[in-house]
Amino acid sequence: MKTYAPKSLITGDKLGEDPSTLWVAVPDKYAGAQIMVEYSGTKMLIKDWKKEAKEFKRFRDKFWKQGSGRSQFYTLGYFKFSPESEE
Repeated sequence: MKTYAPKSLITGDKLGEDPSTLWVAVPDKYAGAQIMVEYSGTKMLIKDWKKEAKEFKRFRDKFWKQGSGRSQFYTLGYFKFSPESEE
């Protein structure tokens, strides 16, 4: 299981959802394994990145350079933040 700690959450209005909801954007490099999202003392488990994401957005990697070995693009999966437990 991988652990992901986002710097911030996104309000629903940025995704065309209820503005009072909170969402977490998880990069595609976490796909393929279960992910424990930890934010501000709370945790949320994502079992399947591809199936559970509400929406996907693809971006050009601003740190990509030819020959760097990095992918030129990355994808974020957006998940409604529903914490399961508090620490």
